[in-house]
Amino acid sequence: RRKLSFHGTRRLVKSRMYREIVEVGGTGRKKCWQIVLLLSLALLPVVLTKTIPTLRAAHEGAKTSKEVGARRKLSFHEEMIAGALARAAAQCVMYPADVLKTLAQTRRSGGSPPTLGSITKAQLLKGSLTTSVLALPAGAIQFSVFRLLKDEGRELAPPWISTASIELMAAAVAAVAACVVQTPQEVIKQRMQAGIYPSFMQGVASLLRSEGLRGFYTGFLPTVARNTPTVCISFTGFARLKVFFDQLLDRKPTATENLVLGGVAATIATLLTQPVDVVKTRLMTQAASSEAPYTGIVDCVNSMLRTEGMRSFFRGLLPRLLYVAPFAAVQFAVNEQIRSLLLSLRGSEGNTKMEL
Repeated sequence: RRKLSFHGTRRLVKSRMYREIVEVGGTGRKKCWQIVLLLSLALLPVVLTKTIPTLRAAHEGAKTSKEVGARRKLSFHEEMIAGALARAAAQCVMYPADVLKTLAQTRRSGGSPPTLGSITKAQLLKGSLTTSVLALPAGAIQFSVFRLLKDEGRELAPPWISTASIELMAAAVAAVAACVVQTPQEVIKQRMQAGIYPSFMQGVASLLRSEGLRGFYTGFLPTVARNTPTVCISFTGFARLKVFFDQLLDRKPTATENLVLGGVAATIATLLTQPVDVVKTRLMTQAASSEAPYTGIVDCVNSMLRTEGMRSFFRGLLPRLLYVAPFAAVQFAVNEQIRSLLLSLRGSEGNTKMEL
């Protein structure tokens, strides 16, 4: 048979349709499905020639955008590395200020807290290296969980939930998760700072012998009650401040500007959570006092109100501000720098692969 061209096929189909309509006359409705089928076959090549290039272009564009987005997004393990190093760096730099805060908030048997002149250099630095190393897992968990939940929440959450709400929920979960590994380290660290334990390893052995595993989680609930709003306000505040900065100046903040933005967010969080931090420190370091120990959170709050007044809940506020605000500033700035470094390394690897 002679092969027909595309236009020849369409003419043939049209002629058959015409004959069907003329021949069937009044009974055309019975063969309507044949007419529809023939018309669909006639138009199918036209539809395919117009649609396939458009679908191919859309697929390639979506694939390219997904690859670009993947290159701009760190993996979970990379987020853990950036968070761990940022937390350890901040802990190491701000450790002396943390010692001053703890000494100012510790319960004493008569007498006022020690003055700055009475604190030795060795006391300010004792345990700094060990606690900085032990800060690695807390930072890794906190930052990686926050980034993971924030990114996944943006994709899965309904449109009526704002980005700030997603960041708040992600920060809350990250704070609680970090407290699980942070509280034991915090108990040993603060007791060393208060002079209860001479070294970290002796503190671990003494705590296991006297209080068991449960002793490592002394003050866990106050720690969660303090860290959750602190992390929510500081992490979400820092993220919102970066967005505002980008919208205002149409560029990303520099390392120095990240320091300032992180410090502002942490200062607000510190002022709002100061009373909870004092209660947490009292419960963790009450072994430094010869007075009857607190039986729990409620007893601690009532005892402080009855014997020391409302002012006691804001004791150590200045040392804590001098510790927390720079701590968060260093932590956020270092984290942003490490993330940028990892992204740049990923980009250079991608360019090398493309060149090869």
